[in-house]
Formats: sequence, structure tokens, C-alpha cells
Amino acid sequence: MTQTLDPTFYAANAGSIAARPPLTQDIEADVCLVGGGFAGLWTARALALRGKDVVLLEAGEIAGGASGQNGGFVSAGYAAHLSKIVSRVGPDHARELYQLSREGVETVRRTIARDRRAVHAQPGRLHVLRVNDEVGLSDYAEMLSRDFGHELELWRKQKVRASLVSDRYFQALHEADAFHLDPLLLARLLAAEIEDHGGRIYEGSRVISADIGGLRKSLHTEQGRVRAFSVVLAGSASIGAAFPWLAQTVMPIRTHVAVTAPLGDRVKQAIKYEGAIADTRRAGDYYHLIGDRLLWGGRISARKKPPRQLGRVMQHDIARVYPQLKDAPIEYAWSGVMGYAIHLMPQIGMAQPGVWVTSAFGGHGLNTTAMAGELIASAIADHDDRWRLFIPFGLVWSGGRAGRAVAQASYWGMQLGDWFDELQSRATERDEVAVSEGLAPGLAAHVTRRLKRRFFESALGRASIATARALRKAAIAMAQPFIWTGRKIHGGAIALGNALVPVIWFIARVIGSIARAIGKGMEAVAAVAAAVLRMIARTSVYCWQHIIAPTAARIWEKAIVPAGIRTITEGKRALTSSREGISALGHWTAKTAAEQSRALRERWAEARKQKRVAAEEKSEADEPADNTKADEAAVTEALEKPSEESENGEKPKKKRKRLKEKKDSIEA
Repeated sequence: MTQTLDPTFYAANAGSIAARPPLTQDIEADVCLVGGGFAGLWTARALALRGKDVVLLEAGEIAGGASGQNGGFVSAGYAAHLSKIVSRVGPDHARELYQLSREGVETVRRTIARDRRAVHAQPGRLHVLRVNDEVGLSDYAEMLSRDFGHELELWRKQKVRASLVSDRYFQALHEADAFHLDPLLLARLLAAEIEDHGGRIYEGSRVISADIGGLRKSLHTEQGRVRAFSVVLAGSASIGAAFPWLAQTVMPIRTHVAVTAPLGDRVKQAIKYEGAIADTRRAGDYYHLIGDRLLWGGRISARKKPPRQLGRVMQHDIARVYPQLKDAPIEYAWSGVMGYAIHLMPQIGMAQPGVWVTSAFGGHGLNTTAMAGELIASAIADHDDRWRLFIPFGLVWSGGRAGRAVAQASYWGMQLGDWFDELQSRATERDEVAVSEGLAPGLAAHVTRRLKRRFFESALGRASIATARALRKAAIAMAQPFIWTGRKIHGGAIALGNALVPVIWFIARVIGSIARAIGKGMEAVAAVAAAVLRMIARTSVYCWQHIIAPTAARIWEKAIVPAGIRTITEGKRALTSSREGISALGHWTAKTAAEQSRALRERWAEARKQKRVAAEEKSEADEPADNTKADEAAVTEALEKPSEESENGEKPKKKRKRLKEKKDSIEA
């Protein structure tokens, strides 16, 4: 499976790469980033370089939106004009912010320093005026040098037109330390560095719900979940339904880019400067050469869809500036959506504990996204608080559809003002040409007034004036609700911001102090716990080696082993004695029984003898009693055998009892 992007010149030139898989399981990380544009890529890279375990979730493809489709300009500053920043936060604060933007440029430069050709980097940028204002531009360059330490070179009209062959341009400022590059190749380079340092990137993983209220945040995609201690929201207006409170603060603004077919020497004869070029209008043109092709961008719009015939529109814009390129064929044309905040400054900082925002870079994001990534990474990993410089430019509701309508009306108004300024500059230039040709300024002005009066007095002129007045009134009437709404929103936002800034600063300082104290306390507790555990371990080892083991050995050798031997010996002796006792008891019992039996027999024999003598004496005295004597003799004979059983199975005791009774009866 390969990764495919919209049909842009960058995608066609870079080729396809293997697509990254979506998130399909529950995982954990230190930091989870939402958004795979430059804001998310720079922040993830900075965190990964600091040793953090990072996970980046992208709903589509890496750099598939404006990050991979823009003009590729890398220069100092912000979308907001420097004068607006100074008036809002003061010169010192503005100086620090401007210095941060320059650090962003250097971050990009260091990243591509190994091989600038890998991202097609070209140095330099021209800020070109389409109105004749050399004095004003010189004052601005002097102010940048004096107050902000940034040296820009002033190019006069002759030098500008020698490099850019067009009568639309007057003066310019040359920014030598700026450059342009291929943004898609840079995005792929950053993604590869993130993965090389252990970071994980999941494409096709839109966040559909999130629980970011607790200490451990949880973000759910359609097929998986990420749990992390910190979350960085690096999306723009398309960040999705999971974070509506952020999406509502970003206004989507569309711009268009076109790339011509190879033009050969024609384009290099018209444009002899190979760096980046942009005019100073709000909705101005920006372009640069790509070999013998011309990349041209411009036309800011708040509409949701691009023009139907975008190629022809961009071809017409090129021809208005460079008529010699009016038939240049357009080979690629696309439209991208940028994210703007109401104050035109990036939204960088902590939305709530553990939740960070980096968004709304307003078409000036290649340097500011790199700077924001470093700020947020250092805040998470190193407790750096430089992000607080952006607190005055917080999250402000963009106004929804009404806000886009007001923005579109404002752009139309600025374009109309720029058009009138250009007309005046060109008219002044024509007067200068007339004077140089020998016509008096008064004569030229008189001729101009006569032509203008004749036009106004004609029917076409009167109709044009009436139509212009009617259109002006209608435009003013239609714009009044938007103007009123915009003023109310702007006033309310300023009042709310002025009221909340001290509170936010106080809360942020308190939270920062508490977090810093807790962090130091936890570090101290961890250090003490580690020391205690090391001491316990060392004490245990010492006690085991020097006390328990030797003592146990001595007890075993001197007490347990001898006691066991004694116990075994005594057991053997007791067994021998018991055997001898049992044998003696048996002999004694048998001897006693034999002696008792012998004595009993002797007594019975003596008794029988006495009875026999008595019987004989009685038989002599009483002869008729012979039968009785015979019976008695039988009984006596039977009594002499007490251990034998009778013929009918009687026991000896019962038999002797019966014979005794019979003998007694005979004697009786």
C-alpha cells in the first residue's frame, strides 16, 4: 500500500511512499499529538529528541493539508503586521516575539543543513511594494534594524525592475537570511526523524472522542486508544468534533497555488531572482522559480470551495504582473486551507494542565511551527515558560459563518484599497514620465483635469458616477451588519482579553509554581527513597555477609550438628534398652506363669491325696458305698486334669465347677 496525496506539483515530484498504518489497539505514551502537519511534526520531533515517548495521530496523511501544499517560504515574522503586535503588547514584548520567529527560521535551517538539496532549498526573499513608497519602506527597514536587530537591504525601483521585469513593482526589502524549500519533502524528513528516535506515527487515525480532564488523558480513534500524561493539539480548523472549543477559534482561509509547465529561458528573462518573492499586500501574490517552472500563489478567500477554473484564474494573475508570460500553460493548480485566529497570531500555550495547543499560524507557519514545537517541547520536558509570551494572543471565537463573511468583506475592502493605491502610484509615475519628457507638471495636470471633466459631463460618465454611488451605498448598507457585528465582537474580545489576561497570568504562575514545587518535591522524595533503599540493601548485604551467615555457620557446627549426633546416639540407646526390656519382660512373664501353674498343680495334688486318703478310710468304714467311691475316684481323677476340655466341648473352669459340685454331692 502506498501513500497518495492531492495532485500537486510537490506530490508528483516527491513520489509515493509506504503508507503508515492506522491505530488499531490500546497504547500508552508520554505525549500524544493530534495533527500531522508541521505544528505536530516539529513538536513531536523536539519531544522525541528530548527522550519522550511520543505518539502522533493524523486523520489523513502526513502533511496532506496546507503543510504539504504551501509556497514553502521560510522567513521571520508572523501573519500579523509588526506594528499591530507592538501596539498590543508593547515594544519589549514584541521584540521577544520577533526574536522567537527568527529562531524558528534557524531551527529549520539547522534541520536541513545536512543536505539542503534534499528539500530544494534556495536562499533569499524579496518583500516587494506595488506602490511607490520608498520613504516609508526605508523607515520600516531602519525600524527593524534599530528596534529588532534584523538587517534588511533596501532595493530601489531600478534594481527591483532589473531583477523582476514588471512595471507593477517599485521598491523592495531583501531578506538575505530567508529561504524557500519543498514543504512536502521537509515534512517527510521530519516524520522520518521522529520515527528514528522512537516516535510512533499513525495515519488514518482521526480522534473521535477524548477525555482530557484527569492526570492521565485518553484519546479514542475509531479502532484504538492512546493514554498519555500530556496531549498536544496541533490541528487547525479541521481538528474535528473531538475538540470543538479549539476548532471554533480558528477561521479557515483558502489560498491557491499553480505551477506552470517548463517555460525555458522565457521565465528566467522575466524573473531573474531565484529566491522567494512576495508583495506586501494582505491578499498579495507570492511566487518563486522551480528550475524553468514558475510556482505562483495568491488570492486569499474565506469561501469553502476554490474557483471552478482555477488554472485560468491563476494564469490571468501571472499575466497581469508579467505580460510576457500571459500564455504560460498551467500544469498543476490546487487550493489549500490555512488557519487564522482573529488576532492573526499563532495560538501557542497550555489550554489546561497537561493539554497544549499549537495552531492558527495564518499562512506564515514554516518558521513559527518550528518555533512553537521547540517552545512546547521545552515546556513539557524542561519546564520552560517562554510560551507565556503568547498568552495575550489566546483562544478567541472566530465568529463562525458570520466571521467568515466579515473576513471576506474585509479582504474585498483591502483589495479595493490596494487597487486604488496602485492606480495612484501608476498615475504619479506617468506624471513623472511626462515631466521627464518635457511636459510641465501643471500642463499634465491641466490635461488630466480636462479629460476627467469631459468624461464626467458625458452621458457615460454621469451613468458611471450614478452606478458607482448606488453600488457604494448598497455595499455600505450590506456591510453595516457585518461591520457592527465585527466591531462588537472585536470590542468584546478586547475587553474580555484585557480582563482575563491578568487572571490567566496569575493562574498560570500559580500553576507553574505549584507544578515546579511538586516536581522538585517528587524529585527529592525519589532521591530520598533511592538513598534509603540503597542503604537498606547495603545494610542487608553487610548483615548477611558478616553477621547472619557466620553466626548460622557457628550454630550449625557447634550446636545443631552435635545435638543431632547426641539425639541419634540416645535414640539408638533407647531403642536397644527398649528391646532388652521387652525381652526380659517376656521371660519374666513366662517364668511367673510356669511357677504359678506348678504351685497350683501341687496344691491340687495335695488336696487329691488328702481326699483319696479320706475316701479310703470311709470306704473301709462303709463297704456298700463302693459305687460312690468309684464316682468320687472318677471325679477326683477328673479334677487332676483341669486344663483339658470335656467331651461335649465344655470349658475347663465350668467343668471343674460341675465336677466339684458333683463331688460335694457324693460326699454329702
